Amino acid sequence: VIVEAMKRGDSWRLQEMGAMAIGTMCWDSDLKSAIVEEGGIKVLCKALAENLEQPSLVKNACRALAQIAFNSEPYRTDMSNLGAIPLIIKAMEMHPTHDRTQMHGCVALSYLSWTNEVNAAEIASHNGYKVIVQAMKNHSTNAEVQENACRALANISSMTLTSANDFLTAIIDAMALHDGSPEVQEEACRAIVTLSLVSTANKDLLEKLGAAPLVVKAMQAYPRTYLVQQEAGNALAHLAYEHAALNKQVT
Repeated sequence: VIVEAMKRGDSWRLQEMGAMAIGTMCWDSDLKSAIVEEGGIKVLCKALAENLEQPSLVKNACRALAQIAFNSEPYRTDMSNLGAIPLIIKAMEMHPTHDRTQMHGCVALSYLSWTNEVNAAEIASHNGYKVIVQAMKNHSTNAEVQENACRALANISSMTLTSANDFLTAIIDAMALHDGSPEVQEEACRAIVTLSLVSTANKDLLEKLGAAPLVVKAMQAYPRTYLVQQEAGNALAHLAYEHAALNKQVT
């Protein structure tokens, strides 16, 4: 009923409320499947494309697309084929100061690129990772933006980046500023692992930025938080491997 209403209606308010409802309903996997079968992804992309200037609609559409992408690899491909990735990036570019748009945009891009190198490459081709880092700079005190931006950056995989300076600096800054957030620490450590694998130059910069002491600090701060311990331990192992200065810092 909701999808059909969005198909028939032109009001951006109707699209906004429909997207909000879909985002909530998609927490249920059966409802998610039904929404997709009724053309929900196409409807959300159309609503986003036609109403990019409306931040509240953009926020809800990004949230809904994120929920559809979560734990649903086939839907991620469908969303990419329907142009969801450039739409989300454009939406983030148009509303840089709207923190909820930035947060939900980062969530959507992180889920779309999870174990999907094709989508990760498409995000990069549309300067999506630069938009994510800009969100981190614009909302440096917002832990939710930092957490989900780090998660998105962690999904870059083995792609070659022309310059990782901004990426790595933003991640380390997030760890330092949000030492009270285990979620930020976990996702930042995941991103450190990914980017440390790209090149020795990235490790050199991580050493200069003081990554290793921050990762150790995270482990000490959250001894009972399993995911922080897991991702921080993985980060330390990757930092220390075949890098003398980082190995000395870690050991």
